[in-house]
Amino acid sequence: MAKLSTEAARRQLSTFTAKSTFADVEAVLGPPTRTIERHDTVPTHVFVLPDGEVRVGSRDKVKLRFVRVFARPAGLPAAAVLDDHAAHYVIDNLRSPAGDRMTETYALDTGKLIDRTTYRNGCIYRLEETAPDGSIGDSLEPLLVAIHGKRKGEVKQRLATASPLVRDEHGATLLHHLAAHYRDPGFAKELIERGAEVDARDQDQRTPLYVAIQQRPRRSDFVDALVEAGADLDARCWPPFSNTVLHLACDSKSGAMTEEEEALAIWLIERGASFDLADSNGATARTIATVKGKPRILDAINRAPAAKQPAAKQPAAKKPASKQPAAKQPASKTKAKR
Repeated sequence: MAKLSTEAARRQLSTFTAKSTFADVEAVLGPPTRTIERHDTVPTHVFVLPDGEVRVGSRDKVKLRFVRVFARPAGLPAAAVLDDHAAHYVIDNLRSPAGDRMTETYALDTGKLIDRTTYRNGCIYRLEETAPDGSIGDSLEPLLVAIHGKRKGEVKQRLATASPLVRDEHGATLLHHLAAHYRDPGFAKELIERGAEVDARDQDQRTPLYVAIQQRPRRSDFVDALVEAGADLDARCWPPFSNTVLHLACDSKSGAMTEEEEALAIWLIERGASFDLADSNGATARTIATVKGKPRILDAINRAPAAKQPAAKQPAAKKPASKQPAAKQPASKTKAKR
């Protein structure tokens, strides 16, 4: 039996009804090439065509559960095959220059390369992804997974080759991820020394220092490293609140400030944080400390140099009147009638 094209197969299969059987499929396509069997799923029977394949679900090779036609996209490498889940095309028998096993994944609809994975000793060693411009480069995912898992050795290895300026899809930098998940001051210093922006903003306009204090409102070696590197203590973050790190330290989530939060607020004030900046609700560190009855914070505010705080708007001084002779007024062109 001559193999049909995917288009011809789609036309004939589209005439099937609820009463059509597996035998009807075989009458059109011939016997299946192979069968995919997975635990707790309907067996999938694969019919390979010259320009694609048809997949038919049937438990007993009588009743049809589904019929799907897949046409190979133009430009797809000949070695690429549709994976068992029919989610992507893959090539899994590649080798890197070092002899490591590699796999490549291609888009189901366009046939474009999505990513390339290199395995070493049974584990993912490198993951490369295709950028919107078509170029392929190292993916952030393995490094971010290592940071989130606090795997120091892997973070150190992957950080050595990562760009300090790289961002994820949410605009967060590596410093943001460290601040949120793995507050290691050594990695922060390394990134900053290599050119990372200490006050970079993510899509929520948060800086790494803001994220670190938002996650854990207390002083730490990580927070110290960011401040020593020149982090802006007065950066207004998160537009719905437009608050600063000092607001975070004073306005505890639990309502009552802990000793760690109070110590952090005093330390920030001593480092020059502005305590009279108002957030979107009009609250300042001074007013919050007053309402919560925190004399130590108010004492730190009273000791802080006034010059570092926002200057109040003073009314413009009146200039002394000039002693120049008054200028003659031009005569009116309209004379009153007598």
